[in-house]
Amino acid sequence: MQQVLDRRGALELAVARHESASEDGVDIIWRSQLIALHDEFIEVESPQALGRTVQLKEGARLIAAFVIGQNRFAFQTTIVPGPQKASHTLSLFLSRPESIDRCHRLNDRFD
Repeated sequence: MQQVLDRRGALELAVARHESASEDGVDIIWRSQLIALHDEFIEVESPQALGRTVQLKEGARLIAAFVIGQNRFAFQTTIVPGPQKASHTLSLFLSRPESIDRCHRLNDRFD
């Protein structure tokens, strides 16, 4: 992730599905710029939609992903309380992952 931070990259974030959720559901994904990697947490910009901050509660489980070259990586995380003085006013704080998994890039992108 340090490489993503050094390149001013972003994490893709989605709310983790509940175990009983239907497989037919569609995930909403936000792209949030990576702000800092701290010892205890990861700091990213709060997700926004239509110019408004998306309010996510502490403890919410998220799936985060990032791409380096041809490789895509994903991990599970949760929203944690941030420090009193954040480096960015619209920061979201995520727990550090226990592991980061390499995953397949299933969908072709046509930009």
